[in-house]
Amino acid sequence: MQRIYWLTVGFMDKPGGGERIILEGLQTYRSIGIDAVLLLIEQRKETELLFNRKYHVKIVELYKNRKRSGILNNSKLRKWISVRRNLQKIIQGIDRDDLLIANGIDECLLIESSRLLAPFRRPRYVTFIHGSKFQFDDDLTKYCAVYRKVFDEIRHSDEVYSQAINRKIPRLGLSRRIRLELREILKVWAVRKSQAVFVLSKKTQREIELLFCHRNVNAVSAGGFSISELKGNSSRIGRDDTSLESKRKFLSICRLVKKKRVDFILEAFACYTNTEKDSQCVFVVGGSGPQEEQLKNLADRLGIRSQVVFPGYIPEEKLGSYYRSCDVFLQADNADYDLTTMVALSYLKNVVVTKQFDFPDGLEKTKSLIFTATNDIGNYAAQMSIAIWAPKIREKGIILSELRMITWEQYFQRILAVGIKATRMWRR
Repeated sequence: MQRIYWLTVGFMDKPGGGERIILEGLQTYRSIGIDAVLLLIEQRKETELLFNRKYHVKIVELYKNRKRSGILNNSKLRKWISVRRNLQKIIQGIDRDDLLIANGIDECLLIESSRLLAPFRRPRYVTFIHGSKFQFDDDLTKYCAVYRKVFDEIRHSDEVYSQAINRKIPRLGLSRRIRLELREILKVWAVRKSQAVFVLSKKTQREIELLFCHRNVNAVSAGGFSISELKGNSSRIGRDDTSLESKRKFLSICRLVKKKRVDFILEAFACYTNTEKDSQCVFVVGGSGPQEEQLKNLADRLGIRSQVVFPGYIPEEKLGSYYRSCDVFLQADNADYDLTTMVALSYLKNVVVTKQFDFPDGLEKTKSLIFTATNDIGNYAAQMSIAIWAPKIREKGIILSELRMITWEQYFQRILAVGIKATRMWRR
């Protein structure tokens, strides 16, 4: 039986886009007869509870903290050796038709460091990089010397990057700077050892090619929905939330952190309500996170608190109701791809995004649902006004046929085909 090992160093204890891709991928592969295994350093009980127990996957722990006597008892060194020894055993058992997936840059480094225990056995693997380090303005690694040649090129290529990222290198202590520089050199080396890299958009593809000088970076877009979910989402168009039945509703669903730029959307919503004098609209901000109270205070200061609803974290079984009952979905994340936005399209909802968003090719008719704004509050508010009053779609069938090209099934089939081909070519 063909096997897939999906390695992540994350705890898999919080629901998010990255976690959903991993779990959806493992479940999709198992449904077509592949023995798909999630490799975790340590399993937490929250993993089984993610997304309301929607996913049932096979998990292998690389480290189990058993009590032992001796100097290495529960030490970091013992953990370091144990994780790499167990990972190397799995790598040695990988056959021609099997696939090892690294779920990011740190995972590549873990795989390559495991070679210290078997230096003559080179691992074969592909890796996912779901975003650029330039999307996180608090990520200091972008300032490392290994990236300096392309720093200005990437920063100036994006309007949000130019505004959010300071060109001046932040001050760091000497020891911290040395550790940061050396670790990034190792990460670049590890990523370049992978046989293929998968990203979600062409914009990220270009940035990863510049940052890591990798020759096989593939842009493969995921819609965030299965074929059956697409059919169900598009067939039930209406309002489920009777408490806001008479309101025109804007919706955003995300983790409430700085990167998601919900504050930008709130200011745009305030601009929209002031300009349009629209008192019969509401903005629902779904999600939880460390910025929740700050955002509520911002809504108070902007004078729109009565028109903004913060329902908190939305359980998996209620997500569909929120999508169906909205008129326009809003997104301004400092990113070029977002699964919640793609899911909103599967409900045939109008969406407002910034120019930073990079939609996949082939969605020509679907673009009638997409309203793109510059990184300007007034322009974003103007696009909200156009989207909320836009006429109903007329080419539903064509739009659905376009969206079928980016379902989970299509996405993971392409990942598997390209991944197996890349590792087989290396073997030759």
